[in-house]
Amino acid sequence: MQKYYEDWKNTNGAQRILRARVIDPEGILTGNGYVEGVYEFSYYNVKSGMELSSYIGQAGDNPTAPDYVASDVYERILQHLKRWMGGNYYTYWTGLEDDDNSDWKIQIKLLCEEKSHTKRLELESKYIAEKHPLLQDSQEGKYKLYPSKYGYKRNDLCIYPWEEQRKKAFEDRVAEIEKAS
Repeated sequence: MQKYYEDWKNTNGAQRILRARVIDPEGILTGNGYVEGVYEFSYYNVKSGMELSSYIGQAGDNPTAPDYVASDVYERILQHLKRWMGGNYYTYWTGLEDDDNSDWKIQIKLLCEEKSHTKRLELESKYIAEKHPLLQDSQEGKYKLYPSKYGYKRNDLCIYPWEEQRKKAFEDRVAEIEKAS
């Protein structure tokens, strides 16, 4: 499965978009992401230096899902980026402006390495509770979370992108921070 995402990443179009919209200070996309662990996407404003945690997840061996397609952080991040940037739905998925020249970029980070699936889930929960990533923060029902007919209730559940929910969450978070400063 990783080859599918690698093939996308290596196209000229994806390379251009990734250069314009992604900040990877730790080199996760260039070799340092081949680890099991917990990762974070944050939105970073290159002009003001404002940073907003946006999504926290985990990747690695999962004994409850033997066909799990992301065996490491690198592959899982590629899956997200392909979904968010692989079509004309960038704002829909991220809430950010669909503009390569925007001051807002997506920054990727490795929060920790962890081989144990159970410990990764615990750490993922801890980081989500501490950082309140905007795509995973319903703000007490202000934003709707993805519905789950299967009873999925883990805290990595995201607000859904329909009705510009993610764009509203992003704009509201920026306004809150600007008002507080």
